[in-house]
Amino acid sequence: MFSFTYVSCDIASTSADETTLESDDISNDTDNGDSNNGNESGTDNGSTTNSDSETDSESNDDSDSGTDSGSNDDSDSGTDSGSNDDSDSGTDSGSNDDSDSETDGSSEESLITDDSVSPLASSNTNPSSNPAFPVTRTTVSIPEGALIVFDSDKGIDKINNTAIWGNATLSNVTVDGKTVKKYELGSGNDKAFVGNLTETFNFPEASIIYLSVYANKNFKFAHHPGENGDIPQTVKWADSWDWYSVLKTMTGESSMNSIAFSSDSNQVFYIDHIYIVPHEPVIETINLNDYEIVWQDEFNGTSLDTSKWKYETGASGWGNNELQNYIDDGRTTVVNNGTLKIKAFKENNEWKSARINSKTNLKYGYIEARMKITDKKGAWPAFWMLGENIGNVSWPACGEIDIMENAPSTFGDGKVFGTLHASGHNGGAGISIGSKTIENLSSEWHTCAVLWTEEKITLYIDGVKKNSYNSDGTTENWPYNQNFYILLNLAIGGDLGNTNDAASLTDAQFEVDYVRWYQ
Repeated sequence: MFSFTYVSCDIASTSADETTLESDDISNDTDNGDSNNGNESGTDNGSTTNSDSETDSESNDDSDSGTDSGSNDDSDSGTDSGSNDDSDSGTDSGSNDDSDSETDGSSEESLITDDSVSPLASSNTNPSSNPAFPVTRTTVSIPEGALIVFDSDKGIDKINNTAIWGNATLSNVTVDGKTVKKYELGSGNDKAFVGNLTETFNFPEASIIYLSVYANKNFKFAHHPGENGDIPQTVKWADSWDWYSVLKTMTGESSMNSIAFSSDSNQVFYIDHIYIVPHEPVIETINLNDYEIVWQDEFNGTSLDTSKWKYETGASGWGNNELQNYIDDGRTTVVNNGTLKIKAFKENNEWKSARINSKTNLKYGYIEARMKITDKKGAWPAFWMLGENIGNVSWPACGEIDIMENAPSTFGDGKVFGTLHASGHNGGAGISIGSKTIENLSSEWHTCAVLWTEEKITLYIDGVKKNSYNSDGTTENWPYNQNFYILLNLAIGGDLGNTNDAASLTDAQFEVDYVRWYQ
């Protein structure tokens, strides 16, 4: 049941600086799945040494601390699109040879997709033999109303060059008469620069962050919105030194107070501009009148309906160092007043809780639960799905759809998020399908759902569309073409639940009003 490496969302086009922006439905969040012989809990984060937390999506030997979120060479988001000489970002329009800041209004505007990269100059401007130092800068036309983090032209610098984590360094150097940022790779495992900003930037969800970067091969960055996790980004392009325009839709987050840079292959790179263009997300809802309920539990009885659910029991950490022992004696699944309460409590110094699986498995549809979600530090509730063939192919090949997870110790109070796991994206490289921070998460009812079709999986929170992940037609990345079953559980402690916070926790409750499967 676990999620966050790359998020995506559909955003409205903007006329700011005559630039049209449109984000593809792509992968993004970094939830760590469980790899424990099929005994994964979806909430489980993976027991391998490379399974970082949701805020850390790097799985190579350059393992970062939760605040660094670069991924390895092979974990490209799939939407990075190094384009030709003329496919400028529309707002970044300078080149090495001619620092022209004007956007070419006479040419047809190209659509810029989330997680994309395009060169600001021809790839042969600086051959790969060029020592990593730009002769000129890029001059960028920044739209009115943009939030400027760093701008070499205007002399605006909100980045503290003192690292709060990592062995890499960030310093100011002069290029073409202006000050740019120089990144130098550190040694050891902590090959990243993570530094605080001099102020916190607040923006609507679905805003776009732009960077102008002089580099070759891989460049990685992340923005860090306080306790709510981070947004990782890996950019890939050809092995040629050049200025590149990098942009990222920051879906699901609305603040930024620190920034991280890292790289597997670049010993050095240069940063000329970083700015944010605020965008309000497009609100899309689903019309359930177009669907019929094919399976449901309204929890109207006096005990768990074992014709619909079966208990999964046991302890042993479930691949994520969790503390609870899942039992089936009914004290952990209380049904009354029309709801199911999954209760976790300590007995004889051992945590007891419940994990239940639906006996029905189906393919495709709209799967929704209405819940009051624990939101207690140390607890880790989840509503999720697994492929029915898990007994034959094990996890993650069976596929995992995390519809809702909540881990306030790791990601901050009130946050719920959805994630996908498969052979091609699991653990720290799980695919985010969106998130939302909700103030009254535990005291009021909220719905979380996925619309699952042959082509894509889309997350909905309180009936509003968040993000989608599209099928690429491969078994490795799309095992979501078979029957799945539903799971509900309440974990305690572990890699996301936080065992230290669980030490001061006395009990927890995860309440469910209904679970419905529409087709």
